Amino acid sequence: MKNLKKIILLLITVLSIVSCTYEDYDDSISKDLIAVDSELYELLTDVASDPETDEDTISCIQVIYPINIFTYDSNDIEIANTFIIGNQAFRDFLDVLPSTNSISISYPIAATLTDGSSIDITTNEQLKESIDNCIEEELELIRYCQGLLDECVWEVGYSKISSNDYLGGSFFVDNGVMNFSYYSETAIGSWTSIMIESQLHVNISLNGDVDTETQFNRNWKAEILDSDSMRLTDGLDELIIHKYCNVPNDDCYDFNFTACEDVATPGFTELTLSEYDNCIYEILQEDDNLIDITYYSSEADADMETNPIDSTVPFMNSIETEIFYVRVYDTVENTFYVVEISVTVETCP
Repeated sequence: MKNLKKIILLLITVLSIVSCTYEDYDDSISKDLIAVDSELYELLTDVASDPETDEDTISCIQVIYPINIFTYDSNDIEIANTFIIGNQAFRDFLDVLPSTNSISISYPIAATLTDGSSIDITTNEQLKESIDNCIEEELELIRYCQGLLDECVWEVGYSKISSNDYLGGSFFVDNGVMNFSYYSETAIGSWTSIMIESQLHVNISLNGDVDTETQFNRNWKAEILDSDSMRLTDGLDELIIHKYCNVPNDDCYDFNFTACEDVATPGFTELTLSEYDNCIYEILQEDDNLIDITYYSSEADADMETNPIDSTVPFMNSIETEIFYVRVYDTVENTFYVVEISVTVETCP
């Protein structure tokens, strides 16, 4: 009786193994095949490519490993089952298959999109659609960024972390050519938008003087802050630019202000600092309902919030070009930063 039970148990075990083996095999061959010479296969190689060595890399969708790949010969007979861990292993695997082979992916596979969201892909059609969609989103962003200069003038705005040597400089397109203008300096060049590892970049190339080229000719990471502002960074410097579709006040492009001298007192005039408030808000692109500004004679006073100047009371300048320090206080964040401005008294027509 015991031997009979053992035989029955052994038979059940063998049948279970055979059943599982058959089901796994049947499940694998029921999947859609991806031919090595197909568009989807080529897209997969781009998804698995290294962005540092392959300019065709598709990095807006990232496969979450491990994944299981079945390989088929020219007669659609399964010849291998490969467990893949990592992009490099996936690319190495795809690179060596003969053009007559096909593969089948063991779905579902998980992927992460550029925005950080995760998706589960269950069919070849969904995989192709996901890749196509992410490519189109990247191309749309590139087209948008590339077309920014065609719309309006973009001016260099104030940066809290960089030198602001070109504050108020303008990028604009004239007859299809990208131009840069800052005071009497002018330069022509190119503005090229590209995607690198799912990050929007802007490559600026100007043909100008050495200082201008050194400042701007870089491959910048680009962040679109809003419809009117962008932040460009390269790991060292930050370049803030703002869009002006209507020409801004001529006096509101940088912090070097001018005032007309009094006819009776050449070289001198009465200054009322509050008259520069609106310009400062405009240049900083700050909301005057959320920001308070206060004027000081020294940076130390501005930092310590001591000896403020009453900006509403007129006073006579003491030298041709006076330097002041503006404490910009964010009433919401309870933070501040200090900007330097100058006011030069000059002879006016």
